Amino acid sequence: MRNGDFSSLCTGGFNSSGVCTDAQASHQIHNPTTLAPYPNNLIPSNQLSLVAQSLLVYYPLPNVGTNTFSGPVASNISTNQALERIDQNVGDKIRLFLRYDWQNTNIFGGNITPTSGSYGPANNRNLAIGYTHILTQNLINDFRFGRNHLMTNNLNYWTVNGLLDAGTKLGIPNFTGDTTFHNPGIPDITISGFMGLGNAGSNWYQDDTTWHGYDQVSYRHGSHNFMAGIEIRKLITGRAAANSPRGLFNFTGSRSGNAAADFMLGTPQNEVTPIQEFKGVVAEWRDGFFFLDNWQANSKLTLNYGLRYELPTVPYSVNGNARILNPQQTALIPATVPTPGFSFINPIHNDWAPRLGFAYRVTSRNVVRGGGGIYYNPNQTNSFTLATTNPPFGITTTFNNSAATPLSFGNPTPGTGATPTTYLSAFTENPDLSTPRMYQWNLGVERELWKNAGFELQYLGSHSLHLDRSYFNNTPAPGPGSVNPRRPNQNWGQIRTIQNDLIANYHGLTAILRQRMQHNLQVLASYTWSHTLDVATDSNGGGAAMNDYKWWLDYGNANWDIRHRFVTSFIYDLPALRSGNPVLRWTLENWQANGIFTAQTGMPFNVIIAPDQANIGRPNQRPNIVGTPSANCGSGHLIGCINSAAFALPAPFTFGNAGRNLLYGPGLVNADFSIFKDFPIKERAKFQFRTEMFNIFNHPNFANPGNPAVWSTASFGNITSTTTNNRDIQFGAKLVF
Repeated sequence: MRNGDFSSLCTGGFNSSGVCTDAQASHQIHNPTTLAPYPNNLIPSNQLSLVAQSLLVYYPLPNVGTNTFSGPVASNISTNQALERIDQNVGDKIRLFLRYDWQNTNIFGGNITPTSGSYGPANNRNLAIGYTHILTQNLINDFRFGRNHLMTNNLNYWTVNGLLDAGTKLGIPNFTGDTTFHNPGIPDITISGFMGLGNAGSNWYQDDTTWHGYDQVSYRHGSHNFMAGIEIRKLITGRAAANSPRGLFNFTGSRSGNAAADFMLGTPQNEVTPIQEFKGVVAEWRDGFFFLDNWQANSKLTLNYGLRYELPTVPYSVNGNARILNPQQTALIPATVPTPGFSFINPIHNDWAPRLGFAYRVTSRNVVRGGGGIYYNPNQTNSFTLATTNPPFGITTTFNNSAATPLSFGNPTPGTGATPTTYLSAFTENPDLSTPRMYQWNLGVERELWKNAGFELQYLGSHSLHLDRSYFNNTPAPGPGSVNPRRPNQNWGQIRTIQNDLIANYHGLTAILRQRMQHNLQVLASYTWSHTLDVATDSNGGGAAMNDYKWWLDYGNANWDIRHRFVTSFIYDLPALRSGNPVLRWTLENWQANGIFTAQTGMPFNVIIAPDQANIGRPNQRPNIVGTPSANCGSGHLIGCINSAAFALPAPFTFGNAGRNLLYGPGLVNADFSIFKDFPIKERAKFQFRTEMFNIFNHPNFANPGNPAVWSTASFGNITSTTTNNRDIQFGAKLVF
């Protein structure tokens, strides 16, 4: 394919005119300008894009067949950490502590295409002070104060290696973000069904600071233990980041019939222009006030009830680098920038969180526990820093291919100059962002089986609402014609609005067997059946519905839904020798064996189509279902493990009827084992040598066949990676005193 030879797509051969005889239309590629088929699926060399040929240098050469590369992917984490703590008692009523945690971490996340790896220094500094005062026998005050500062950067290959103009050297007009905005790298390239290039989430710089104050008063009176307190937190997030800041090209196969052929021809379906990154600093107070009572109602019944009031204050811009759309989405506000103190949303004052729990001892060996409550998780401060991507800070626009304005590497922004002035993309927040809320309830029974052993059966359920998503509310309805002229708000191009209107549900049943240390053996075994349903991941994680105006069509299995999970662990101390040779006792005593075994079913994955069949300028559309969707993926089934015949392309200008996350990938089986040997030195000191083996049986746990899996592409149904590492053995030594 690197030289324009796509003849391998056609498995049935070509007729005398060089047209593929296969029934699948995707096996024949066409000239994107004339729509004439390329004879024998061969693209003439003079039509191959020079930019595409320059980008091929970033792909490793095939080592499996003619079009596939297989190889290991390196991932390295290096951490240096120090933890210091001082405790001081003043008399018998005052206790003080001071703790400082220092940690520097360097992370390298490899990729099958080496230049798509990420380099991430992450440094953390944590300070905590504690003051506990026993005022009377029944009255205690507990005070905490702390500060946490976390710096996390995500850098790309070009930045780390000092390659400052690689993107500009490609020669794509108006795509010089690496030199114009001092953001090294190349534009992001996505090719449906194939590995892409670039690193969309790189050269991001972020620091998070949290100040935390907490004071709680506890008062015991009779059978009641009252607790009341206040918690005050100030969060400050500084972030210089943008999605695909060096620009983005999407190749879907809509131009020639094959995504890889589109790439070699340099004819994308759509593209996003580069954007300059500005640092936005956002701050917010998150305060909480609470009252709680643990009441021993009688010898069998204990009640726990309380009320918490959450008060997330309005997030605001610290340095003034922020603009969003006004509520009518007709203009950007504030009118002048920078405007330090600019508030993003309206106040929220109704976050009440009552909670109730109970424990009832039915008999001396049986206990029933249950409870429920309302919980809140404030909106992400990360989202507000994206307000630096609007003009005059960042200026970007989305171009969609059409007959009137065909896109190419040679002319990626038809009809505009270097700076687009129409159909600009915009980011904004719904001014009335409700706080994400979860209703959670549980019920469980516990029974003592024999000495030091018990069995538990637990049910846990929850309903979450006001969950965030990226709402692209300027998306046109499906239909013919260019995308931008059909947008409902002609003042802008694509509008990304952070909206809190999604829901999620969870139901889980867990059985647990506990055996505390008995005859030198301790065992914990648990089995969980659960089902998690939601609409999308969060807005920072790319959460967006296929049809922005009917998000409920995406309600289905969550990306992390695991129906069955079994975990067991054990600790076994080798029995001590009561007598015998001292050397033999020294050799055989003080050994400990530990193990963890995990088995679980697979997680779901989504099936999508490559082309923008609805013609709305948005990706991740799904096919129609014309059969019974099924997948048999895992060991022995790594290629073509999805029933492709169950899906079909929807009619033009329509959405497919396939649900989200219909199919499940391979399960996981893993066993870890360790063995420790203690060498006593003195009464309170020992030297410990340990051997730890992760994935001791070297069992391969395969990843999903793409998430999403792109239907009618060469890689559909193919598994290309694993989710756990190969067997890893490490040795360690520890001095305990």
